[in-house]
Amino acid sequence: MSICSIQEDASSQYVEYRYPNNSKNPSFTYHSDSNHLPNEFNRASVIGASSESIIIWFKNLGHTYIVNDPIKGRASVSVWRSGRKIAESQCTGNYGGDSEASTPLIKQKTNDG
Repeated sequence: MSICSIQEDASSQYVEYRYPNNSKNPSFTYHSDSNHLPNEFNRASVIGASSESIIIWFKNLGHTYIVNDPIKGRASVSVWRSGRKIAESQCTGNYGGDSEASTPLIKQKTNDG
């Protein structure tokens, strides 16, 4: 899985989710750019008892996709529908990136809303 923020030129920036992480033939992609803001990505930092995670989520066709990038452990994606988790997949192999990278196309959420 991957979430990429891409800027092709000064007027063309977008965020794209790909699953699996295969740019040539992903089975599912979700795209958000300044012309398609209803396809909005959100991000929050969640602090637990012994760890912290960066959570990025978006909604598509009645499903909520939640990407969890914890400080400890492996990143994962879960898919929810009607308040129930219907799928979950954990990253395997080498992975990395900056889930906190700034982009105007990912809305940063805080405890204030």
